[in-house]
Amino acid sequence: MIDLYGINGAEKAKLLSQRRDKIVKIQTEKLPPAFLSDQKPLTDGDLEKALCNSPSKMKPSDWYALLNGKVFFWLTKERLDRLSNASPYRAHMNDLLVLDTAKLIQDYTENLWLSPMNTGFTGHAPVPRDENTFSRIEDHDWDKKRGKIVELCVDNKVKNISKYIVDAYVIKGTDRIRTLTSVNIPPSLEFPCEAHYL
Repeated sequence: MIDLYGINGAEKAKLLSQRRDKIVKIQTEKLPPAFLSDQKPLTDGDLEKALCNSPSKMKPSDWYALLNGKVFFWLTKERLDRLSNASPYRAHMNDLLVLDTAKLIQDYTENLWLSPMNTGFTGHAPVPRDENTFSRIEDHDWDKKRGKIVELCVDNKVKNISKYIVDAYVIKGTDRIRTLTSVNIPPSLEFPCEAHYL
């Protein structure tokens, strides 16, 4: 999305590799305004603790850059509702795209990653993480304890997102406000680096 909106140089580096403590509005003349999610659930101090065993000695800035280079998808409505109804976000309206997971996985297997944890959250007891937290489907640890899938993501962007949409609507907190029609969703829309529910 940063590239799509023509953001370069120091501003681009800041948005991609530093913690965003608030929602950031970006805009350009040729496109409607877009919003980059905040990263309040992450802190540099907690990330340093969580990354302490990273083989490549990752820093918080490396972790932000890693996350910001992927398109994340909600896998359960329960997790989506938990975040969208949290006090900092429940007053916000968001466009929600519900996708056909099977088609997405079939088309994006080579660029798809799985994670057994919420990689965008540290909390008071940050879960250890590193560059190996994300795994391909064939390499994922399917052990009962660690094999759960919390996140699914795709590198960089999903092209022609309308191909996978089975439902689309606007939410506010956990409430469905209105349906988005095909008029609102151009067939050629590319879907860069955002988080939505499958």
